[in-house]
Amino acid sequence: AVLADATKRVPCIKNKSSVIFNGIDLSEFKDTRKYSWPHPYILCLANPHLYKGIDILLMAFSHVIKTHPEVTLILAGDGGGALESCREFATLLKIHEHVAFLGEINNRSTVIALLNGCEFCVLPSRWEPFGIALLEAMAAGKAIITTAIGGPPEFIQDGIQGLLVKPKDVNALADAIKKLLNDRALIESLGTNGKKCVQNFSWETMYKKYRTVYNTILS
Repeated sequence: AVLADATKRVPCIKNKSSVIFNGIDLSEFKDTRKYSWPHPYILCLANPHLYKGIDILLMAFSHVIKTHPEVTLILAGDGGGALESCREFATLLKIHEHVAFLGEINNRSTVIALLNGCEFCVLPSRWEPFGIALLEAMAAGKAIITTAIGGPPEFIQDGIQGLLVKPKDVNALADAIKKLLNDRALIESLGTNGKKCVQNFSWETMYKKYRTVYNTILS
């Protein structure tokens, strides 16, 4: 998505450009400890700024809990005033008892534990350049629901590693969440496929790609 935008703005780079994706440290996910939470939970790792679509997620979740009141939505990420606005919106939707706002988490082991313990991860962005949190969810073997815009469709196939929905579509997001909650086999299948796919996004792999590019330029 970024390369397409760049070549649109500067057409002369089209034939001498390539993409190297972001990478993650896969070794972190050898830690299999799970976050302690009394109920099954869905996880969203994102700073609650408008483009991340947290408001869309909260509206969708207000539909989900009508049939799945046992599930908690955990939101982890700091957004200053935006976080407080999300809290107020959850209260307005009368779902605040089903939503946990953890704020910023600086401890990586806690982030890994949150990923390990969740049912699946949701990132409902209005626009997403890439989505590191999605790679991390895949590394933890978790199914993903995200939007079919920007970077995520470049490494997530709908129905293979996760479910892709239209951005800003509350009903489609709610349906996707309920679909996974009702289908344990699908959750496990998407998670297994995602964990295989993410092996291509290790820092070692990305380092080799950078080295190839630099060697090509230097030669």
